Amino acid sequence: MADIYFGEGGSDTTGDGSLENPYRSRDGAVAAASGSDVLVLLDGINEVAESDGYWNLAENFDIRAQTPRKAILRPVGAYDYVARTSPALAASSNPTIVRGVVVEAAANSGSAFRFEQDDAEDILLRLENCEFKDGINWTLYIRQKRGTCQVYGCKIVNSTATQAFASSPLASDIANATLDVNQLDLELSTTTNGDIGVYVQKNDTLTYTYDVNMKGVNGRMDFIGQSVGGYMVFLYGVVAPKFSNFDLTVSSPAGSSVSTWGIYVRSKATAKTTAFNISDGRIRYDSPVGYGIQAISDLASTGGTSGTISGVEIVGTYYPDQTPHNFACSEDSIVTVKGCKSFDGYVGYLASVTQSGTLIEGNLAFDCYGPSIYLKGTKACTVRNNVCIVTNKHVQREVGIISVTNQGGPSSLGGDIENNLIIVEDVTKIHAILQKREAGNVCTFSNNVIIIPDTVDVSTAVLFAYESVTANNTYAQWIAQTEVTDDVIIQYPLDKIKEMIAMYGGDYIDIKSTTEKSLVKLSSSGGVDNTVRVHYDRKKKNSEIMVALQRASEVIQERRQVN
Repeated sequence: MADIYFGEGGSDTTGDGSLENPYRSRDGAVAAASGSDVLVLLDGINEVAESDGYWNLAENFDIRAQTPRKAILRPVGAYDYVARTSPALAASSNPTIVRGVVVEAAANSGSAFRFEQDDAEDILLRLENCEFKDGINWTLYIRQKRGTCQVYGCKIVNSTATQAFASSPLASDIANATLDVNQLDLELSTTTNGDIGVYVQKNDTLTYTYDVNMKGVNGRMDFIGQSVGGYMVFLYGVVAPKFSNFDLTVSSPAGSSVSTWGIYVRSKATAKTTAFNISDGRIRYDSPVGYGIQAISDLASTGGTSGTISGVEIVGTYYPDQTPHNFACSEDSIVTVKGCKSFDGYVGYLASVTQSGTLIEGNLAFDCYGPSIYLKGTKACTVRNNVCIVTNKHVQREVGIISVTNQGGPSSLGGDIENNLIIVEDVTKIHAILQKREAGNVCTFSNNVIIIPDTVDVSTAVLFAYESVTANNTYAQWIAQTEVTDDVIIQYPLDKIKEMIAMYGGDYIDIKSTTEKSLVKLSSSGGVDNTVRVHYDRKKKNSEIMVALQRASEVIQERRQVN
């Protein structure tokens, strides 16, 4: 195996492939290579010297930069791509590897790099530690009807292409295909309507599978001046995609009225995005309209989108007259949201016209300035074992902390709100604690524990909304409703409540860390079967929560004995 050098300043006529006397073009290096030789692109700016006007990877020779991210490839003229794989690649020499190269597409090039796999060969292409920049349509385009594409430790910088990273609607068209991404850094800004950062889709059939696993996608996308919304990540019609260990920032101007999405999951008419798994990530959602994460079915079909969102933290931004949503399970989807954290969104967790089986469990909602958990026109949605914290940071707008209502025409049917913990620092700044908004909503409230300051007179304070837009029930009136069973108010001095609040997220602590948290479950024999996340690093405050829940159990026992 030998290294054969090529690049700017070399010669295909007099070069010999050594570092001192390199070839000029990749074609020149290929002509001299054999066996397992590696083609090495020289550091510096290298203009494409191939007769085609672009690199056409038709032979199974690995390519690497002389120094990672220091060897830059640029186009000369307008072409569909700066570099691409050719259908002539043979699977017998898998994998074909490109390492450490920077590929820069000019504003007149369709894409920086394109993986093109249309024929019968199951090619394995691996891109390692590369950087791709700009383009018109795509920056990195994966057009794989079959085969495997691996993207490891790469970066995309884009301000011109409509889609920075995209798979083709022909993905898995003629055979099973695989997309494996591990560590992809994004630096994206856009002024074009409907732009997408990462767009992963497949053909709209179920004949072949598209195995998508994306881990470690990190970066920022700024939406500036659009009149049509855009997406940082769009998963479309892919069965069982995995998207994990990410850190994303979505930003648009404060005065924007255009929706943006951090992660958008949707089904096609035939190819449903089922069994998706979004896990262990963080989104900084700094946009006045839209969603941190939304899962939705194709509106032209019936149902389809289903999966799990777990261990995800979304940090929103306060807007006085806008309603951004951090987590959303929408039309005809069936989603489990578990072990997540929502900070500073208008809506913490939304379930809207979802199908039976949607579950919102074991999550934290902290300082949502609308509803922490919002059920709108849902079917058999369960909300349990969540913690909702409302400090005096914002004045809560329009909706209760946990609210059940209609979505347009459909009423919520079968919403079960049970075993949740709600801590309120200042009841004068909330709209309502619990709310059933319309008479047609079929829902139950049971074993919810509410902690409020001991200065509140619960016999007269109107804190609950029953078949009302605004609060109209005292605590006694609320627990007398037929839909309510064993909801309990526990009162504490304000300083104790502040200690409890600090435990749950005043500094955005990581509730997933196994060294910091445990699950405390009170015995159901006391009337409360309530799971609450606590942190061992603050034992005193943990004990306060446990005491409060134990007191709630005692209150329920006493009430039952009286009755």
